[in-house]
Amino acid sequence: MEQNAAADGIVSSIFNFGDSHAVLVNHGNYFMTYSNLSSTTIKRGEAIKAGELLGVVAANISGESEFLFMVSGRSGKPYDPEKFLVKK
Repeated sequence: MEQNAAADGIVSSIFNFGDSHAVLVNHGNYFMTYSNLSSTTIKRGEAIKAGELLGVVAANISGESEFLFMVSGRSGKPYDPEKFLVKK
C-alpha cells in the first residue's frame, strides 16, 4: 500500500530503523510522523504536496496486512489534525 502526504509540507527528517522507515513532515501548523514504511520515495528538505507519494507501508510481522502509524504534534504537544485532513 502506498502512503501519501496528508497535506503540503517540507520533509524534516527520514529515519531508518533497520526493517522500517519513518518520515517527519513539517505541515506548517503541525508536524506529522508517518512510520512503519518499508521504503521511502522522498528526500530530507524536499517540498511536498498533499497527496504526494512518501513511500510504501510495511506489512506486519506475519505479512498478512499492512499498517501505518501516524503521530502529529504542535508546539511539543500531541495535535489532532482532523480539520486539515480530507475525509474520503
